[in-house]
Amino acid sequence: MNNDGLVLRFDAFEFDPQRLTLSHSGTPISLKRQSAEVLHLLLKSEGAVVARDEIRDQIWVGRTIEFDDGINAAIRDIRRALEDDASAPRFIETHPKLGYRFLMRVRQKDRDFARLRIRALAVVGIVALGLAALGMTSGIGQDDPGDLDRLAVMPLRVVAPHPVTTEMADAWTRSMVRELVAGQERVQVISAGELFGEDRPDPSMADMTRWLEADYLLASEIYEADDGPYMSLRLIRTDGYVHLWTTTLSLGEESPPSISPLLGDIVDALEGA
Repeated sequence: MNNDGLVLRFDAFEFDPQRLTLSHSGTPISLKRQSAEVLHLLLKSEGAVVARDEIRDQIWVGRTIEFDDGINAAIRDIRRALEDDASAPRFIETHPKLGYRFLMRVRQKDRDFARLRIRALAVVGIVALGLAALGMTSGIGQDDPGDLDRLAVMPLRVVAPHPVTTEMADAWTRSMVRELVAGQERVQVISAGELFGEDRPDPSMADMTRWLEADYLLASEIYEADDGPYMSLRLIRTDGYVHLWTTTLSLGEESPPSISPLLGDIVDALEGA
């Protein structure tokens, strides 16, 4: 299987071979690097048994370690991430003294990555020009923005049954971008909310990280509680998908939420990252 540069899908999981990241329904799952390398070997084996010697030669070659302990720990880590039971496996079958076989069918994610990557860069350029015209630079359009980390604001996610339309959610996302750009100079702010049309899928964090080369993500979600609607905000460092800061806002019925009062907390979280 030639999967270089593609996202591999199985069940509700996605694995990015380039970044060696694993996610489930868009949510990143922690996985040690060597465990991810072992998983990659299994995924691209097309159902064949991968011998322990092959794993050692491709991943642990030239390293002085206790190989048996290392590979056993990697397989345990993968099973933990996939919630797989060694006694009744759904994903990884053990062949004693020989190796391992991946049981689930692996598919390449059906998308034109090159087209979306170009579109993502175009969106970044449009946002930069529009905010510069408003005098809101915050790293965008500065002489050397390459020195700044990149914070991608993900599309606002609406959890049913809250009656927020796609248009309202996109408008609120743009409002958050404007406030971030106007209120801080710590990062280059990128809007990820217009990468897709109305039929867009929910982009995963791994997608946004790769397409926009983001160092940080700001994810938001609106949901309905017993005492009214709320919006949660999460600031995430993409290196390891570490949650740096989170908060919840109570929403009014009409006005979009403002994150201006929270900018100090966001900047403090970025500074401490």
